Parts: sequence; C-alpha cells; structure tokens
Amino acid sequence: PLLLFAGPLGEIILTLPKVLLCVIIASLLECFFILPRHLSSSLEADHQRPPGRLRQACQGALKAFRTRALTPALEVTLRRPGTTVFAAVLAFALALALVATGHLRVNLVTGIDLPSVEANLRYAPSATPAQRLAALDQLETALAGTAAELGPENIKGWLSRERYAVIDDRRERGDRYAGIVAEFAGERARTISPEQFASAWRDRAGHPPGVEHLAIRAAGGAGGGRADLTLRLLGEDQNALKAGALALTEALRAYNGVVHVTDDLPWGQEQWIYQLTPEGRSAGLTPEALGRQLRAAYAGARVHLYHAGREELEVRVRLSAEDRRALQSLRAYPVRLPSGDLVPLEAVAKLEPRRGLDEIRHAGGVLAVRVNAWVDREITTSLAVQKAVEASALPEIKQRFGLRSELAGKSEDDALFLETLSLGAFLAVGFIYLVLVWLFARWSLPPGHPSGHPLWPHRRPHRPLGPGHRLRAHVHPRLLRPGGGGGE
Repeated sequence: PLLLFAGPLGEIILTLPKVLLCVIIASLLECFFILPRHLSSSLEADHQRPPGRLRQACQGALKAFRTRALTPALEVTLRRPGTTVFAAVLAFALALALVATGHLRVNLVTGIDLPSVEANLRYAPSATPAQRLAALDQLETALAGTAAELGPENIKGWLSRERYAVIDDRRERGDRYAGIVAEFAGERARTISPEQFASAWRDRAGHPPGVEHLAIRAAGGAGGGRADLTLRLLGEDQNALKAGALALTEALRAYNGVVHVTDDLPWGQEQWIYQLTPEGRSAGLTPEALGRQLRAAYAGARVHLYHAGREELEVRVRLSAEDRRALQSLRAYPVRLPSGDLVPLEAVAKLEPRRGLDEIRHAGGVLAVRVNAWVDREITTSLAVQKAVEASALPEIKQRFGLRSELAGKSEDDALFLETLSLGAFLAVGFIYLVLVWLFARWSLPPGHPSGHPLWPHRRPHRPLGPGHRLRAHVHPRLLRPGGGGGE
C-alpha cells in the first residue's frame, strides 16, 4: 500500500517500500537457499562443544523473561479474551480520538529546506531615496535588537538586498523593492522557533515611513518554505475575487497560531478614473476625445520628425515632470472643446481615485486568487485551521461574493496524500483478511467464525481431560526416520 501514496510526500515515502521489497526478497533467498546450509553445519558443530558463559547468561535471561513475565501475561490474556479484545479496541479508539480532537497535532512535512527569516518590502511610489535607505536601516536595527533580546545564537547572519524582493510568492525586481534574509540556526542550536522570532521582529520593526507593503515571515524548514495552508477562490468578477481574498485573509488572521497571510492578487499603482459630467457631454465632448488630449499631455504628442542622415529623431511635446506628478495640475489641465474654447478638466469631468490590480490570474480558464497562510506549528496545524475556516468563515464569504473555493499548493498535496493514505489502509486491511483466509482455509472463517481465534470468548469452555479419557497422537510416516523411535 505504501506504493500508492501520491504527492510530494508520497515521493519521499516511495523509497521506503522499494527498500522493504528488496529486503524481503533478499530475506527469502537467504531463508530458502543459504540459511538451511548454515543451520545444518552450525547445529552439528554446536552439539560437539558446550555453550560458553555468555551464551548461558543470555539463555538464562531469556528463559527467565519467558517464564516469569511473558508466559503469565499470555495466560491472563487467554483466560480473559473479552477483556483483551475490549482493551485493544479501546486503545485504537483512543488513538483516533487524540488525532480527531486535536490533542495530538499532525503536521505533514512535504519537503525540507534551510530555515530562515525574511523581510520583503515594497516602497511607495512617492518614497525618496533617503526614505528607502532609512526604512531598510530600520529593519536591520530591529533585526539586530530582536536577535540580542531573544539570543544571538538563533541568527547565524543576514543579508540585505536592494532592488529585489519576494512579494506574494513572486520575485520582484526594481527600485521599489528590497528585502533582508536572515539564516536561522538549526533545531539543536536555537532557543526559539523561527515563527516566534519573526513575530517579535515584526513587532519591533513596526511599519517604516515610505513603505507600501511589508511582510516578515519564517521561510524554509519543514515544508520547503511553502505556505502551510493555501485556498484558491474562483469566480467571474475580478473585484469580487479581490474582496473575497481580503475577507478570507482577515478571517485567517483571527485564528490563533496563524502568523502570516497573503494573496497572489496584488494591488497595482493608484489610478485616476475620469467620467464626463453632464456639462461636458452637452459641450460635445466624448470620453475618447478627452482621453486623446490627456494622453498627449502626459505621454507626449509628436510635433515634428527630424532626419539627420540615417537617423530619425522624433520631437514630442508634453507637460513638465513637475506638472505630471502634481494632482492639482491634472485638475486644472486645459481641455479644448469642439467649439475651440479651453476649460479646466474638473469643469467637464469628474475624477475618482481607484486602485487597480497589478495582475490577473487564472486556474483552469477561470479567474482565480490564492490565499496563503503560514502557521506556528507549536501552536496549531494547517489541517486544524483549514477545518475551522471551512466550517465557519469560508461558506459565508463564498455566498457573499458569489465565489467557489478549492485547495491549492501544499494543502492540495496534503489532501491527495491523505486520500491515498486512506486507500492504502483499506488495502492493508484487505491483505490481512486474505492472509487469515489462507490460514483458516475458509473465506467466511475470519469474520463469520471468530471462535477459531484464541482470544475470542467461547460460550462453552474446554474441560480438562478426566481419568477415563484417552489422547492419541498420530505421526506422519514421513516424519519418522529409519531406525528412529516414534511415540503415541
């Protein structure tokens, strides 16, 4: 059954049944072809010399254990078969109850990586170079202070990176991105878990000025750095997906033990949406005409094409950089009406700030967003959080925004592994049944006639033989050696 396990964890376990099969095959070859020869020669030599002190001591200890501990325990077990079966069933039920109630936490490990603690940030578009350097210095100072407070042996060192960050599981490059990667000590050398260290670092660092997005979390370790819980939301409307992802993020953060939550549908830069007013439409202005004028003002309008030998130079006219960055200049931008008159933009159009989405993601041809959550394994498990959110917050979010949900990432791999594990357990029980059928030589004997088992309580106990009873022992002729003795 171990060969049926699927997913990354199944690929890790797949080595175990292969090795076991090789060992079983080698053992069978040893038992049938090599062991009989060794036994025949060793037994003949053993009868010719007396046993040594070490062997006598081992045999004496084994005999004492068999007569004083093992045999009395077996006699008690066979005298009370009902109690024995009940105790076995009770122990099995207790083991299942410990897992079902959460007293025994189960964490599925689907990969191992070096543990680390990471801080990834995205600067605001208006952040100055001085603010960006100050924000990175503030994070480094907070990291050093956290390491000094919780123990310097937990951190081996760190590396600051500019123009590079991992935001929402995506590698971003550019002037607006930076990050810090700190290598964490191993389990034997550290005094605190990476999740607890990341939480303390997050509290000490705060939110530096000029930073639009900041994520401090533990990476690597068990699971290979992937999110412990990943839920995918599916829908037809992009804005509904983002709203549902934000609602699910807030719901996950409310659970104890959830240390970090993100989604892979990031916000883009701030946008300004214009809409014509009734005055602008009555003046004969159209959205297309207004858009062409604004594009020419901010992107540039070609006014001349200059040829210098084989080179061609394009001359464009647009607003100055200072006017392009100022919102007031946009409101007061002179718009030319079809009649030739110039009026301010705010007189013919209404401006509304709106933040769009940077990317659009699909899964199976449908708009989708993934919500990732990392948990502190010393407090809770991803399976417990998944069960809780699927029973409480997730159905209400799907109904409110008209979405569907499914598992993704490591959660999907864990679900596939548990499914194949159940199938493997069923097949294992089936193989045990076939072995019992082979031993009892009847298909209905194991479940239908359990009285053949020594632990099954019998209605009619066996009585000892009285003086008038005779017991005959029949020996097969092939077992009798020529010239040897037999007995009845």
